[in-house]
Amino acid sequence: MSADELAEATKEFDKPIPWSKTRPLTKAERELFEKMRKGPHVSIHVTRGADGMWVRLDPDVMKRSAAYAAKQHITLSELINRSLKGSACRRRMTLPRQIPPTPKKLCTNSI
Repeated sequence: MSADELAEATKEFDKPIPWSKTRPLTKAERELFEKMRKGPHVSIHVTRGADGMWVRLDPDVMKRSAAYAAKQHITLSELINRSLKGSACRRRMTLPRQIPPTPKKLCTNSI
């Protein structure tokens, strides 16, 4: 597409949208809009203590993760363990100098 064709195709967006072309948001659209408007938030909090590590997840993430784990017939702990191991393997493959090497037993991918 040439620059002239692109300008012609997007000409309608150069002027304001008339009110007659708009409509109120549905309840689901409004909820999504409000969620996106708030911006990103941290959904995982990790704290190290004398007894080990505590992780607090966002309730929505926790609910979806529990449902996925049940569907896969695995425990939530196993799902989190697999996710972290997989993430460590992918990061090791893409950014080898920025992350310390992970033990061989964590990652089965050969580099």
